[in-house]
Amino acid sequence: MKSTNALSGNGMRLPFFSVIIPMYNVGGLVRDCLQSVYMQDMAEDELEVIVVNDNSNDDSAIHAIEASEGHPNTTIISHHENKRPGGARNTALRIAKGEYVVFLDADDYWRYTNTLSAIKHVIEATGADVIDNNITSHVDYTSTLSPQRYEPAVEYKRITREDLLRREDFQLSPWNAAYRRDAILEHEVWFGECVQYEDVDWRMRMIYWAGTIVRITFPYYCYRKNPKSILNNPSPRLMHDAIACFKRLSAFASGDISQDMKRYLCTWIVNNVTSFPMLSRIYPLRESRKAVTALAEAGLLSRGAYMSVCPGFMASRRQVISLWILKCMPHLLLLPYRMAMLGKDIIRRRR
Repeated sequence: MKSTNALSGNGMRLPFFSVIIPMYNVGGLVRDCLQSVYMQDMAEDELEVIVVNDNSNDDSAIHAIEASEGHPNTTIISHHENKRPGGARNTALRIAKGEYVVFLDADDYWRYTNTLSAIKHVIEATGADVIDNNITSHVDYTSTLSPQRYEPAVEYKRITREDLLRREDFQLSPWNAAYRRDAILEHEVWFGECVQYEDVDWRMRMIYWAGTIVRITFPYYCYRKNPKSILNNPSPRLMHDAIACFKRLSAFASGDISQDMKRYLCTWIVNNVTSFPMLSRIYPLRESRKAVTALAEAGLLSRGAYMSVCPGFMASRRQVISLWILKCMPHLLLLPYRMAMLGKDIIRRRR
């Protein structure tokens, strides 16, 4: 299926790709990020680059402005308040003009100069709504861009949403894929704002609404392991952001979607909710108890709530017991984890 750039109302050719880059306090790393986009072997009018500065308080904006000089296809937008990556991506999506959207975090980069042209080739061959990649290269935070070309032809195959969601290598981050922009807008698949884990429910909703999905094996995305990232420095807020994610998924499961998807979502939520006691290894016991109370108030500890969303839903015996204990006697699950961590701390200090 051949895909060509559409024309705007004034007859100008629209870009094929919109590259969306949320940026917050990444300093000079954004230079590698932008350079990896500018080095693509495509004409500049085939792509637009939208950088959203999410109220950074360092010199990220200066680096982005300097790196984008001479590239008129780049737009830099500044938020006056921090809306987290989801809010930044939504801002860019609202003005994007590309037929397809690709996300790239400002402290990451693409390894290959033919990243976008290879993905475009797959799109033209399949007409897929989502081109999903199953490989991410995790690199050191101090790594630098070393442009190279990917020589093998990118392999691809069609995959159903059910098979994709159940794969162990299914990634919940949005940046290792390309998405048809019209599919995002048609189904109003927006990110959660001002929260973490905004990408989890976005990815699941996007995969559900996609008409055709193609899986590729293409190690183009270089993810820098940032030791200062929020996810690597847990705070009690992360627990409550996770609960907000569960609630968004529960609301989606309650909507007009297939029974298979309802069952998948209920199973995913229960699996993650029943792992919450392990968080008391990381967070103070008081915060862990607050989180369990929030889970109960949201109806996420009630087996009946899941069955009302998905009649016939069957939780495992372990899950049923864990839900009941979390709801009725949370201390039985929270204290052992906390005591184990305190014991390890005592042993460490004695050494």
